[in-house]
Amino acid sequence: MGRDAAKASVPGVVLSQREKGWLSQSPIPVPLKGQKMKISILRTITALAVSATLAATSFAATTVQSFDDITYWVGSGSNRAALVIDWNDGGTTESYAWGFRWNGTATGADMLRAIAGFIGTNTTPATPDGTGDPALTLFIQTFPGFGETVFQWNYLEHAQGGFEPDAAGFWGYYVADGSNAFPDEWAFAETGMEDRQLSNNDWDGWSWAPDFDSAPPDQPVAAVPEPSVLVLFALGAGGLVWYRRNRHA
Repeated sequence: MGRDAAKASVPGVVLSQREKGWLSQSPIPVPLKGQKMKISILRTITALAVSATLAATSFAATTVQSFDDITYWVGSGSNRAALVIDWNDGGTTESYAWGFRWNGTATGADMLRAIAGFIGTNTTPATPDGTGDPALTLFIQTFPGFGETVFQWNYLEHAQGGFEPDAAGFWGYYVADGSNAFPDEWAFAETGMEDRQLSNNDWDGWSWAPDFDSAPPDQPVAAVPEPSVLVLFALGAGGLVWYRRNRHA
């Protein structure tokens, strides 16, 4: 009995259409090398996509107690800082945290631009920017004599913007310096984000102030990559493997 014929006799095993086609022929043929390779690659791609989806959906909402709990990191280097954004919009989860790594010097504005996947202004649409979180969109507004500040943050189902007559709020900028643990106390930033010089273990927080009542960000959960992003990465990796093997077949 051939290998596929034996497989067909095992209860609970589901054959593919191609395998059924092989078994319907007599005698049972051995698939060509190219056919076996394509089947193997397709199954690999499928397995990668399923594994990526399961990995993403298995992440629980992890409360950030310290830098060790942050899972979404951008950049590289020996220094690290955290970005906390609190939408204060009544959602199930309102506050999220991301991590930023760098060498040399960096500002609060540098961290925002690195972490946001899309960046626009209060007068222009957002466009892709670098390798940040594609689910996070930043809109910037510039004030003469002050510089840049946050006009709006969008993330998943959250969207809050300020400095407009009907906005009923603004984004408050808070800072905390030099601790591995989530800050017990925040200070309202005395400078704009362009003049905020980051140091190792700094925390920067942006908190929506409904009705212009500003307060520091609440304790966040760790932001994680969306399942769709991981699936696309897995499919891309599988496709690259297929291309390389097929080219040398």
